[in-house]
Amino acid sequence: MFTPAQHRQYQEEGFLILRNVFSDDELDELDQAADRHPPLDDGKDKGDVGTWPNPGRYTLAKSSWSDPAFVYFAEHATVVSGAKELLDDDVHLTAYVLYDRTPGGGGLPAHHDYKRWRPVGSSLNWLF
Repeated sequence: MFTPAQHRQYQEEGFLILRNVFSDDELDELDQAADRHPPLDDGKDKGDVGTWPNPGRYTLAKSSWSDPAFVYFAEHATVVSGAKELLDDDVHLTAYVLYDRTPGGGGLPAHHDYKRWRPVGSSLNWLF
């Protein structure tokens, strides 16, 4: 599925961007699913997050995770086979998250989502 150059980029840089993997119809369905699940506003000041759907960073409600359109992308054959190839191992979906970044919205600086000093006795390859 991937070229040697793409494998090398993933190994050396830790990321690989693929364009035009999904059809316009698939992306339209994803847009419609996002519209069905606008982000929740918990009333907390989040700095430059914004007001949906204006430019910003958003977290979708947990109930949206069961939407068949989101599940479709998480389990998409291209996603699963690509992950398996890049990780050179079987893949297991244990969780998935939809990061909604509208055009013009700010990103996040490099950060850790998990405490690095708490070893849990296992080693995983993560793929986002």
